[in-house]
Amino acid sequence: MNAGALTFSVTLLGTFGMKHPHWEESLHGAWVCLLIAIAACLVRNLSHQHYQLADAMTKLAESEIAYIEIDHEIVSTQTVIYSDSSEPFDREREIALDGSNREVWQKSLAEQQNNATRNWRLVVGAEWTAGISMVLGFMFLVLFAIHNL
Repeated sequence: MNAGALTFSVTLLGTFGMKHPHWEESLHGAWVCLLIAIAACLVRNLSHQHYQLADAMTKLAESEIAYIEIDHEIVSTQTVIYSDSSEPFDREREIALDGSNREVWQKSLAEQQNNATRNWRLVVGAEWTAGISMVLGFMFLVLFAIHNL
């Protein structure tokens, strides 16, 4: 919508061949505001994609931590026998692996939660910037049109 308004205003200005339009600053202000709105929309779309990825990775880390907790509970309380190996089950090794894996996923969870929060703030900020810039741009275009009738 912003790009269309920008293109339309440039086309109409050239079509009518205004050599000395009144309130030309409002037209330039409108163009700047509409370009800012276009840039903010692009930032919003990119940030939202990053937010969705970080949110999905957060959910993955949470599910892996829950799986490790269940695995740890089973390994520490039940007798486990390998079905594909003749070696005896090493409970201490499995508990140590669960602990180290849990630390890795906890770290990943914290990083992805920070990424999701940061990207969501960018999404919201870019949406507000785009909305305000678009409204200002359209107001400047209307002012320019009114003064040049």
